Amino acid sequence: MPCLTNLKFLILAPVPVGGDIVHLEPIVGQLQVLRLCAIDGRSYRCNTSQIGLTVLLSFLHKAKKLLTLDLAWNRFSVSAMKSLVVCLKEMPQLESLGLSYTKLTDESAGILSEFLQGMPTSSIHTLYLRDNPGIGLESRAALNALSRRIKLY
Repeated sequence: MPCLTNLKFLILAPVPVGGDIVHLEPIVGQLQVLRLCAIDGRSYRCNTSQIGLTVLLSFLHKAKKLLTLDLAWNRFSVSAMKSLVVCLKEMPQLESLGLSYTKLTDESAGILSEFLQGMPTSSIHTLYLRDNPGIGLESRAALNALSRRIKLY
């Protein structure tokens, strides 16, 4: 893939999990912006498949230079959110995280909030959470408390 050696941005929406997407893994390490929306071409009405989650986590383990990660239009179970947070901990340079239209549950939002509270102030400064009505009052309050150092959209 010599034509992709200087690629800094990759936007896939919807993301096909089979076949060709796996061939992109070698270039993920050089990306600064990664947008993977609607993994497995599913709508956000059903959880991202285990195969889709496996591909996503594989990508994230290799994406050490990412500044922006957008995972809009995916839906993550609580265990998937825990796995995602483990990957995010390995990305101290990440500045922007997009989780809009992901139908976060209150429990998932709590996991995300705990992770963000433990992050150093120099890392994530923008968080996109548009259209996540499943976030309860307590988790929303915890996320809003972060708004002094993180811009919430």
